Amino acid sequence: MILVCHTSEKHRFAEHKLAHIATRIKAVVDFKPATIADTRLYLSQLCEVSLDDGIAKLVHEQSRGRYRLMASAVQTLEALAASKNKTALAEADVKGYLLCEDATISLRRGGK
Repeated sequence: MILVCHTSEKHRFAEHKLAHIATRIKAVVDFKPATIADTRLYLSQLCEVSLDDGIAKLVHEQSRGRYRLMASAVQTLEALAASKNKTALAEADVKGYLLCEDATISLRRGGK
């Protein structure tokens, strides 16, 4: 079993009732946002559609390197390709599309 938690929650494992879990933690990993190279690799491995470097740059900008948002972008790109009956997308194919968005930002804008 692998336990992953956000750094803001790490202190909770020091509490008495969770001490039995804290003693089983072998490594603490500090996750960093993806680089553009990470984004390209992520998309090439997980997206069922071929994408150009321009799309990788857009996904990286819109996701700010957050993997959960890149996963959302993959779903959007695959759906967009299916709607256009394409197996590959170029940056021009996605011009004007929001590929992924952080829900907290959307909520601050009123969900629009």
